[in-house]
Amino acid sequence: MELFVVDVSGGYRLPRPEALMTDFLLLKPAAPALLPRDERGFAGRSVELSELDTIGDGGLAMLAGAGGGGKTALAVRWGHRAAGRFPDGQLFVNLRGFDHVAQPMEPAEALRRFLTALGVPTRHIPAGLGGRVALYRAEMADRRALVVLDNAGVATQVRPLLPAASGCVTVVTTRNQLTGLIVREGAKLTAVPPLSTADAAQLLINRLGWDRVATDALAVAAVIDRCARMPLALSLITARAGGRSLAAVNAEIGPADAAGDPHTSVRAVFAWSFGRLTAPAARLFRLIGHHPGPDLTATAAAGLTGLTVGQATVVLAELARAALLTEAAPGRYACHDLLRAYAAERVSRSARP
Repeated sequence: MELFVVDVSGGYRLPRPEALMTDFLLLKPAAPALLPRDERGFAGRSVELSELDTIGDGGLAMLAGAGGGGKTALAVRWGHRAAGRFPDGQLFVNLRGFDHVAQPMEPAEALRRFLTALGVPTRHIPAGLGGRVALYRAEMADRRALVVLDNAGVATQVRPLLPAASGCVTVVTTRNQLTGLIVREGAKLTAVPPLSTADAAQLLINRLGWDRVATDALAVAAVIDRCARMPLALSLITARAGGRSLAAVNAEIGPADAAGDPHTSVRAVFAWSFGRLTAPAARLFRLIGHHPGPDLTATAAAGLTGLTVGQATVVLAELARAALLTEAAPGRYACHDLLRAYAAERVSRSARP
């Protein structure tokens, strides 16, 4: 069909109405929805969620705390809860600031992903960082959107990704207190400590059910202590508990660290969860410790292990059920950086992966 018609009154060739409509649809700004799925069984964090609620338009929030403490889950929970405030979309990127295998993500790469999500054709994305920053801020200028910058290691990873729009809000998660962002950009710091004992118990209830948790208060207290009240370790416990009592699970993990070191306690939970894997799943988990990519598909897992894609899909599902992997997007599995570091250690201890 011809895209132009002739205006007989002036002899000009004008676009057909349907062509104009096509261009409008193609140019209509995208409303990206990059937030991961809300975590099942999320518990607590009422104070931190309320603090995030106070972040005004154009604001910058920083969630800082130890690895495995649930900072990402908190940011994602708030993002979903506040979605109505951001009708023009939610951007999310894992900057890998603390990954022991993959290199931290460069701001230019994060901007490429953001611009693509915002509907900018690849051919229009500038090659240099400065051009990408300018285009990104232009694309965000009239939006009311949320930007979540997960696992930022340093302030220089963050600054190019901050939208200048007054209607946008940015949430940064980090293990470091990025003082430069507080001083220069006015970031509002929210500390994310381990869960309270009551909230840790509620997480167990949310995942396992009231009946199983209420039957043995002493075992619940022991498991919470073994997990150092860290959501990551508690999630591993609930994923692998099966039909066993919490007292039996706690006994399987072994004696508590005499010095009461939370890091040692959490690693004991990692080891217990790893020890319950089938041989193919254990082998793939170890190999993930040296896999350079930020996530894994069944095809990539098959290439790592020599399994068929179908077999790799089954093994990935086992690791996801064990909470050692998270299905960040359909068919794409990510591993928490603490678990990746533990997996790398398992490779060094094994003569064969």
